Amino acid sequence: MPVDETAYSYHRANGRTHWRWQDVMMALEATDTTLFPNLTPDEVVKAVSERWDLTGRWPTPKWAVECPTCHNTRVQAQFWRFSRYTSHNGSNPYRCNVSMKCTRCSYVMMFGVFIPQAMYDAHLNAGTKSYHWREVRKQMEQESHAQL
Repeated sequence: MPVDETAYSYHRANGRTHWRWQDVMMALEATDTTLFPNLTPDEVVKAVSERWDLTGRWPTPKWAVECPTCHNTRVQAQFWRFSRYTSHNGSNPYRCNVSMKCTRCSYVMMFGVFIPQAMYDAHLNAGTKSYHWREVRKQMEQESHAQL
């Protein structure tokens, strides 16, 4: 879907365009209902699961993430934030915002991933909805040791 740059306010720094996060979030919410028109929540999750692994506790990409600035493939996930949009008019209000940072140029990108309600509920019942990468790594290590 093409983005209308006039809808955003931005500034130039070091030859790069930096979008204000408030403008980006408002634009995403404004176009949100057109992302998956007329799909049920299960159909949305199925479409998203083609690019994201939603079988574990945290959504992880199924592709090699590459920095759009320097094309480095050593990109590290930093934060997972689970949320439910109450004023959501689309077909699935459950999301996990996954932020990733390039280890070379420090460019940060965020992916708003539609997730199943069960994944959201599991984190809500655990008492937290936001995780730092160190905590996720520790929990993944504990889960892998428990499966051995």
